[in-house]
Amino acid sequence: MSIKKFTFGLAVVALALGVAVSAGAQTTDLQTLLADIARLEAQIRMLTGGAPTGGVPMSGATSFTRDLTIGSSGADVTALQTILENGGYLVMPVGVPKGYFGNLTKMALAAWQTANGVTPAYGYFGPVSRAKYNAVCTPAEEEEEAAEEEEIEVKKVIAETIWHEFAHHFGMNENEVRLRERKRETE
Repeated sequence: MSIKKFTFGLAVVALALGVAVSAGAQTTDLQTLLADIARLEAQIRMLTGGAPTGGVPMSGATSFTRDLTIGSSGADVTALQTILENGGYLVMPVGVPKGYFGNLTKMALAAWQTANGVTPAYGYFGPVSRAKYNAVCTPAEEEEEAAEEEEIEVKKVIAETIWHEFAHHFGMNENEVRLRERKRETE
């Protein structure tokens, strides 16, 4: 089951149980519900081997240089919204362009903050949130280097395994295999 389906199911159950009682309480209850959903999603990601703190590895990590809040706009807001979307915290309505920090972004950011231990989780992207973002998001170059190193190690293991299987298939003992490996390494 996908996290989005799980989140949708939780939201439906919560609404069916009448989480929001009055118009004034709806906003608070919705924020609480989103924060609870974010915590559950983070736990699911931890249990399924995903990103452990609610952060997802970011391709082309963004460097944020200013505080973002209701009314902010620009490329950095668009980048934040994309990060929140990729993490499953924000779903932009069809036809609504990115780039403006409104209530949806504020609630999604508050859920991300809660999932990542940023307090208070008010949906304000200031120095504390930027520091947490920098701590949990991996720049693309580091991801690519790590993936390349892992791929090289896997290839080495595969080559070694094939060599051993080949050698044993033709009746070489361990000493002969090691001698040939040393000779191969020096060539």
